[in-house]
Amino acid sequence: RPSSVGMPHVVVIGGALGGLSAAHEPVDRGFTVDVYEARPDFGGKARSQAHGAAPPGKKPLPGEHGFRFYPRFYKHIIDTMAKIPDGAGFVVDHLQPTSEAALALIDNFTWYKFNRKQVGTPYSLIETLELFFQELDFDAEDISVYVAKLLEYATSCDERREGEYEHMSWWEYLDATSYSEGFAKSQRGIPRMMVAMDPVVGSARTIGTISMQLFADFGATGGHTDRTMGGPTTQMWIDPWIAHLTAKGVGLHLGERCTGLDAAGGKISQVTFSGAGTVTADYYVLAVPLEVAKVLLTPAMGALDPALERLRLEDVDKLASWMVGIQYFLYEDVPMVRGHLFFPDSPWALTAISQPQFWRKLGLF
Repeated sequence: RPSSVGMPHVVVIGGALGGLSAAHEPVDRGFTVDVYEARPDFGGKARSQAHGAAPPGKKPLPGEHGFRFYPRFYKHIIDTMAKIPDGAGFVVDHLQPTSEAALALIDNFTWYKFNRKQVGTPYSLIETLELFFQELDFDAEDISVYVAKLLEYATSCDERREGEYEHMSWWEYLDATSYSEGFAKSQRGIPRMMVAMDPVVGSARTIGTISMQLFADFGATGGHTDRTMGGPTTQMWIDPWIAHLTAKGVGLHLGERCTGLDAAGGKISQVTFSGAGTVTADYYVLAVPLEVAKVLLTPAMGALDPALERLRLEDVDKLASWMVGIQYFLYEDVPMVRGHLFFPDSPWALTAISQPQFWRKLGLF
């Protein structure tokens, strides 16, 4: 479709959270934006999935793919939520603070609630972590080495993080093979639980920076350091977002699978979709999962960017392991803790949360 006079046209391929975010920013700046999504709905894995047939007068049970974790340092996504109206306020108003968190150990059937403690310096952060790990009965030598590595990372400059830590794994940086088996097991599980990254392969810079943010938030006071969605994600976030983008003039196209990306003249020249045919624009955003992107990448695109060429030739299974979850609908709620439960020594890096205690406030239960 024609772009606004004098303004670039952006085509976004993929309508999950990444694609919707890619549409939100340029349309706010006056660009013409079109989003093409292969599925019949927007939202991707974040979208609520109706479970079973609904009784008369009620909605189906809302299935959620994940535990909806919104820590304070997710600044960009929270800022976007603050810009999406929902009729009574904004989407950000649906985030509910979690005043507690707990860590449970499967091996000895014990669990501990986290107690927040105000921290103001790297050393007070280390002190908090030492007390926390001692409560879990970890070996003192393991704790000393670990907190020393954290302090080293916290005091490292950006140049060292980029030039040195980016090129090693977090596992390598921690020298994790020197720890006891139990401590090493917990340290492998924590990044997988919190940021869905395996520390054995994830870069030390990425996991280290996120870890610093998580630990700083853990030590901060106030329930807004960790929030969860106060209702089904589609109802609370995706549907208001789609309505907002539509009102802003974004072209939203469902059931349109991208079948080809053409490169010419040193750039992407056009995109082909299953129903819309060939589409041209000034800018193209590929916001699809890795396994989908890999199929679309061509040698011509790889020649434009070494990173694309590496992705085109790489085994996707080595780059990502997809998260899954299970949701139980109980007749009676079991709110053990008002927040997230973490199971660092579980084989699958499990987390859990009781959602109804956060949803009742909005009258959903």
